[in-house]
Amino acid sequence: MKELSAAMRQLRSAAGCERLEDAVEVLNATIAELYPESARSRQAGGTSSLPHPVTVRYVSGIETGNTTKAPVPAWLRSVTAYRREQLRGSQVPAWLVHAYDVAFLADGYLVDMYRWAVSLQADQSADPPRAPAYARLAQIGPDGFDAEVAMFLDGPETMRVAVRDMSAAIRRYPSAPTSATDWLPDHEDRCGNVVNPERDLPEGVVVLPGTFVLGWWRLRNTGVRPWKHKVLYRAGGGDAGLRTPPFVPVPDAPPGGEVDIAVPIRAPHHPGTYRLCLRLGWPNGVYCYPSTLIGAIMTLVVLPEQYAGCGTPWRTT
Repeated sequence: MKELSAAMRQLRSAAGCERLEDAVEVLNATIAELYPESARSRQAGGTSSLPHPVTVRYVSGIETGNTTKAPVPAWLRSVTAYRREQLRGSQVPAWLVHAYDVAFLADGYLVDMYRWAVSLQADQSADPPRAPAYARLAQIGPDGFDAEVAMFLDGPETMRVAVRDMSAAIRRYPSAPTSATDWLPDHEDRCGNVVNPERDLPEGVVVLPGTFVLGWWRLRNTGVRPWKHKVLYRAGGGDAGLRTPPFVPVPDAPPGGEVDIAVPIRAPHHPGTYRLCLRLGWPNGVYCYPSTLIGAIMTLVVLPEQYAGCGTPWRTT
């Protein structure tokens, strides 16, 4: 959970607690409020499963990935080219993630990161890591994809066009890799996000209940390997309220090339803040960047029904 640890540190600093001593004071006050029984627990140095007061040393260890670590997976040990920091990831207790989220005003972002990390544990245990069978293009097939996106044909015309284009693209994908080295992670295969002001929705876009949203991401192939037959998988399944397909096609791109990727989304009917995370992979489910938890992220804020008369505050297609 190295990326979760880093996010905890960054959000703590962004909230104005640069000094660990100040952060510990705020955290302990929050822990005491969230978990009244924590006052009876000792200040532990390890990753106790029960809430307890924290110390500067404990918080520093969590944020730098120096506390109790999960075993290094075989697929990562066998890779000859990896960065040392890829192995630095603490086992972060859920109660501490919740306390950070509340104390430093993360609005559920850290909790969502934790949920994604936990839900991806089974994926990460595969060699190489891959999406669950029920979500893979190779298992679902083009007809299954059409069934998954049928609900989005009730959306606006721009979404219907995008969904039809996706279905056509999926049918052009091969059913299996052409060689034994295809559809496998490669350290020379890299990706970068590109800001696209014409299509990008702002983080935390406000929508009405049940709104159809066409999310767009522009990605750049920053490696030396061409992109072929990639898809964007939804991380952590579809249990977070936002409705999306399990995956969407990604256009091919040469090194240095850029691609625009559309993802149809339907907001839930209950107000709240919702997020989804998407990861690049191949039709067999294998993730392109298995040592990275976070991919493309979108946050939607769903307004209560009483604001329906105000109209949609932002363009959503």
